This record gives sequence, C-alpha cells and structure tokens, in this order.
Amino acid sequence: MKQSSVMVIGGGIHGLTTAIALAEEGVNVILLEKKPGLFQGTSGSTHNRAHMGYHYPRSTETAIECLKGLDYFKNKYPQALIWPKEGYYVIAKEDSNTTKEGYIAACKEMGIPCTMKWPSPDLLSKDAISSSFLVPEPIFDTELLCNLLEKEALEKNVSIKKGSEVVQSERKPNGAYKVTAQEGNKKTDYIADIVINSTYAYANNILKIFGLEKYMTKYRLQVTEVVVVESDINIPPLTIMDGPFMSIMPYGGHKNQFLVYDVVNSTADEKEAYLYDDSIIHRSNWEKMVEKGKKFFPFMHKLKYAGSLWGARPIPIDNKVQSRKTRLKKYESSPGFYSILEGKFISAPLIANELKDLIKNDELLNNNSLK
Repeated sequence: MKQSSVMVIGGGIHGLTTAIALAEEGVNVILLEKKPGLFQGTSGSTHNRAHMGYHYPRSTETAIECLKGLDYFKNKYPQALIWPKEGYYVIAKEDSNTTKEGYIAACKEMGIPCTMKWPSPDLLSKDAISSSFLVPEPIFDTELLCNLLEKEALEKNVSIKKGSEVVQSERKPNGAYKVTAQEGNKKTDYIADIVINSTYAYANNILKIFGLEKYMTKYRLQVTEVVVVESDINIPPLTIMDGPFMSIMPYGGHKNQFLVYDVVNSTADEKEAYLYDDSIIHRSNWEKMVEKGKKFFPFMHKLKYAGSLWGARPIPIDNKVQSRKTRLKKYESSPGFYSILEGKFISAPLIANELKDLIKNDELLNNNSLK
C-alpha cells in the first residue's frame, strides 16, 4: 500500500497543473491516469486554440478568465505557444448570434485588439460572411506542452502512474482515503490525505466511486470530434462566429496539418446523463463537415482526411448563462475531497493555484507538508 499527501485523479491539463502547483509547496503528490499516456483524453483532443476571449463575445467573465490563463502560459511555457502570422474571426451573414457592431463592442470591453480585414478570397467566401476581423490569437502545441508539464512534474517529484484506473475507495477511521486502482491485471491500493478529482467528463463517475452521488451534476454529455486534415495550402486560423458554424486551425507542431471543428457535426453523440461511457465507437462526420464547409471555405473540398481526435464535453443542464467558467467544489461529508468541474484548458494553471489556496485555507495538511 502506497501513501501520499495528495492524490490527483486525471492526467489532463487540470490534473497536471494541479499536481505541479501542490508539489511546488512541498506536498507529496501522486497522479493517477487511467489511459496509457497523459493528455490522451479531451486535453489532447481540443482545437488547440489558446483563447484570448475572441470566442466568447457573450461572456465577458469567461473571456477574462481566458486572458489571465494566456498570460500565465506566455510567461511560463512560451515555447508551447505558436503565433500565426494572421488569424481571423468572421461573422456569418445568416444565423449568427453576434453582429459586426456587437463584436467590436465586445472586443473593446474585453480590451483585446481586432482589426477589420479580410483574408485572401481563396480562403473565405464573402457570399456567406458579413464581416472579418484580423486578431493576434495564438495556438497551442499541445504535445509539446504535455511533455513540458510531465517533465516539470517529475522534476518536482510528482509520482505519475499511467494505466491506473480508480475502481474503488474507502474512507479510513483517521480520515484518509484508501483508493484502489486497476493497473493492468493487478490492483494497487493507495492511501492519500487529500483526493482531487480532475477527470472532466468523468467527474461524476469518480464521485460515485467515492460515495458522493448526491453531489453529482446532471450534464448534457457530448462526444466531440475534431478532424485532422492535410493540405499544402497555407491556411491561417479561421473561426466563423457565432452559432452553428465551423473553425479551421493549424495543428500546432504538425506540418501541413489542420484541425476542423464544426459546432453541429463535431458533436458525434449527446445525451443527458450523470455518468460518462467512453466504450462506444463513433463514426466520423467528416463528409457532413465538407458539405457544410463548402459554403464558407473555397478550399474545403481539397482537404484530405487524416484522422479524428475524440473527446468529451460535460455541459451542466442547469447552465442558463453563456459562462464556461471553471468550478471548484469541496464536500462537507468528505473533507479533503475536491473536484475541478467543467472549465477551460487555457485557465487550468490559474485554477490549480486557486485550488492550492483553498486547500491551504482548509488546513487539512500538516505544516510540514504544505506551508
């Protein structure tokens, strides 16, 4: 049986940054990831957009969180950011929730620059677009970022267990958590004073294992598909706002490859549920994306399908506002158990520090472990 001060469940962006933040304070941290490698869930299946707020004209709160997160990455992991020479947010003529005037006002309110400018006519059809804005938004090289975070975590003595799936838990008389993980064909027991649930779409699955079903959030659980395509065309980031549209981004770290996301057709499955089931295999919607994209992108039919990145997105059923702000949750019935719920990739390091401060305030670790 292996003992640690803090156990982090989930090896995505939130789990890694949280493990690092706590390890920096002298805490003995172990991280369990059920997949064979880190960033193999939704963190590695994003559109690799390093959000500056341009994507959220109707949620200033989310945009501000994104800007703060980007500042962190610019200062600490600048080599994981790629700054395209040009990138565009454009507004569709039909079915958009944002107007040209509204978008300009939103950017002004958020303090982010946008310049009215059109890309090459070979890249965008003006028949379907009302206005176009040149913006200085970067993208992530997510593979490089994952490697940087893993290296830093190991240097700070975080113990990382890959292929380790939490299957059972028990609260000990002294308040510690005994956690059993399936690792290949054997089970391993761990003891931790504090457990952090950073499993995104699987958050309720972990809550159930820890006997916290009454705290589960009901979600619209979406299976998401980001398509990887190949092209010799130099395509800049192109994002159509604000509704059931599409975006194309360079695939950071991959030459001549791009990522395509379609608000409608990238949702391969959606259901209202508490527990996420990742055992279902889905068929790509790429052909539907091509047909839809031809209206906006003249080059759409020239793109070559290379594969799909599959992820998941939990959307709270009772979320009646446009905010996608991360939630931190603790549980009165289970002191020392915390969840990082929903949230954004870009703001993960900030949330990690907020959680660290929350744990400090709760005084659940002795002074020798967390100062």
